[in-house]
Amino acid sequence: MAAFFFISAYFCPKSMTRKGFRLFVQDKLVRLGGGFVLYSLLLGPILGLYCYAYGGYPLDYVWSTGPPWFILWLLNFTM
Repeated sequence: MAAFFFISAYFCPKSMTRKGFRLFVQDKLVRLGGGFVLYSLLLGPILGLYCYAYGGYPLDYVWSTGPPWFILWLLNFTM
């Protein structure tokens, strides 16, 4: 996982100089933040409800960052 963070950080300065700070931040928020929010608020809980229903457990909305936890950290490190 550290190698993925390193590769991402390697290309950030070049991208920031090419796009400028404002467009760089907007692009990262849309690309990384959008995917994280989509999974955390919509897809993850729907998957949890499906698994609970299939297993016969009582249905409950469970918010969790789930598998895309690294997207949140990548967004944090690139800003």
